[in-house]
Amino acid sequence: GNYKPLTASLILHDEGDKQERKEYIEGFKKQHEIDVLIVNKMLLTGFDAPRLKKLYLGRSLDGHDLLQALTRVNRPYHDFKYGYVVDFVDIKENFDATNDRYLRELNRTSDESDNPHTDNIANDLLVSKEDVEAKIKEIKSVLFNFTIDNVEEFRKQIDEIENKDSLYELRNTLTDAKAIINQVRSFGDEETKNKIVSLPMGRIPSLITEVTHRIERINLFESTEHMADVSGIINVALSELEFEFKKGMPEELRIIVNDIRERCERVQAEFEANFDTKEEQYVILADEFREYFRKKGFVPQSTEDAKASIQYMDAVMKKIHEINRRNNILKRKYNGDERFVRIHKRIEEQNQKRERPIISAYEYEIAENLAKMKDEIDRRLFLDINILDNEPAFGQDVLSIIGKELIAMKIRADIKDRKYLSNLITTEYLQQRNYTY
Repeated sequence: GNYKPLTASLILHDEGDKQERKEYIEGFKKQHEIDVLIVNKMLLTGFDAPRLKKLYLGRSLDGHDLLQALTRVNRPYHDFKYGYVVDFVDIKENFDATNDRYLRELNRTSDESDNPHTDNIANDLLVSKEDVEAKIKEIKSVLFNFTIDNVEEFRKQIDEIENKDSLYELRNTLTDAKAIINQVRSFGDEETKNKIVSLPMGRIPSLITEVTHRIERINLFESTEHMADVSGIINVALSELEFEFKKGMPEELRIIVNDIRERCERVQAEFEANFDTKEEQYVILADEFREYFRKKGFVPQSTEDAKASIQYMDAVMKKIHEINRRNNILKRKYNGDERFVRIHKRIEEQNQKRERPIISAYEYEIAENLAKMKDEIDRRLFLDINILDNEPAFGQDVLSIIGKELIAMKIRADIKDRKYLSNLITTEYLQQRNYTY
């Protein structure tokens, strides 16, 4: 495999200088060069590290030293639920005596009625057998509602859950189950081990992954960013198809799923090529696409199902390709300036909703007149590009240029229309400035 041998270092209380010890500690805590650090007859206060997974006790400790040693594993490794202590010297008696002294001291220095939870402070440090057994019962109660010995069935069941809080709770329970199983398998007695037999040890990580995927899908479908929507949905679709592919499926379905993957990639590329995600037709198409996959799911259950998905993808491809084709024609009219394509289309959309058009009811007249305004604004910026830093002044300049151009072109427009045009144009220029710098 890819596992490299573990590295170890030894720190003795009566050998080496302070600097040498510091280097060992750094190598263990931060540089990740040392995997196992053996410490002899020293306080352990400087040895806690976020990557500390297990503490092995080979020497009897007492009092404050014992509590300090145990709390070295209170920042669990990666996503582990607990830190682990491997006890070779039976610290239980010492711990109980230390715990008792600690509580008596606590009660002496503070009014117990002020803090009704003092009994639990030190006991919370070690997880008892009773705690573990109570947790196992709690986990089994939650997981009873799911088929956890079959990932396929489990996925179908969670795909019907729309409530994210329920999914977060389920994921937390599975994470607890993973931690408890590790704990019991490593350190539990036979009686406790028998209680986790019904939990599917090897499948828990896959179940956690499935719940995480479901949460991500719900987040995607709730998103209002249409382009991110489509790209994100397709990414999830591709990863799920890949997962199914690796897991194994009938040969005739494998061939057709390859076609779906190819269609997904083409549709994704076409959506990403779009530079006007506010266009009404684009927004409607993205919403329909999202809704289709919300209802249907990403992985076809049969060849008929797969063929229906391919037909749908082809229809979507046709529509987004047509939207992009038209955008690119307009882009050429404005010498490659995408900003004025978006301005042009917002004017067109606005004109469909009113009797008297802004600029003109004819597309070619909108393009001609906008091109003249663009030339004047660009000339103004050529003289002083820094005017973009003063947004109100730039807005006034654009409004003034629009007014003069409309008069020169003998186009009637009230102040409301002129301000609408000015806002469209100003916003595009300022957004580009912010994006560029």
